[in-house]
Amino acid sequence: MPSVTSAFARRLKQVLKPLSRSEAARAVKAAIQYLEPELVRDGTSRFRVLGAELAVTRPKSREVIPRRQIEVLVIDYLNRRHVRIVVEGARVVEARTLDSQPALGREEIAEATRLAAAVPELRKLARQRGVFVSSYAPGQRQPGQRRVGLYYLSTERKGRAAVLAAVEVDLVDQRVLAVRLPGQGSTTLIEGGTHGELR
Repeated sequence: MPSVTSAFARRLKQVLKPLSRSEAARAVKAAIQYLEPELVRDGTSRFRVLGAELAVTRPKSREVIPRRQIEVLVIDYLNRRHVRIVVEGARVVEARTLDSQPALGREEIAEATRLAAAVPELRKLARQRGVFVSSYAPGQRQPGQRRVGLYYLSTERKGRAAVLAAVEVDLVDQRVLAVRLPGQGSTTLIEGGTHGELR
């Protein structure tokens, strides 16, 4: 007959096992269905799921099995917010707008790079041999903003890289705010931009 300890250990192992792709996909689906009424405005929606991660709560007692939950991060561009959805099983148990910004996702960096390619100088730089783009978080990032900084770098001798340009892209408004071309010693302000100098 199995002991109480071994039964507890088996249940704990189930709670702590790695998150499977299918489980993550179910959690994302539940989170989007929960948020859907708020994500769509005038038949339009613009959001991005940054990912799903396992979140195990610490129980008050060692004799209690912790709860297995999944956190889903959603960037809601239309409503200018970052939302943390907590799913347990197939049910949303918490939805909270974050006061801080989650780290940028790969898709966001790719979108910012595409938007920056609309600037002729940057498009020309990107086509040059040995030039690559690297992302950074520009200036102060307030809740409701989603900005991506991009450095256009060229490889030089001795493994160093020279900054050819720096650009700040607003993913909420889907526009380039400012471009700095250090080689020209000036900052090109994009029409409608809010920053004349990149920090």
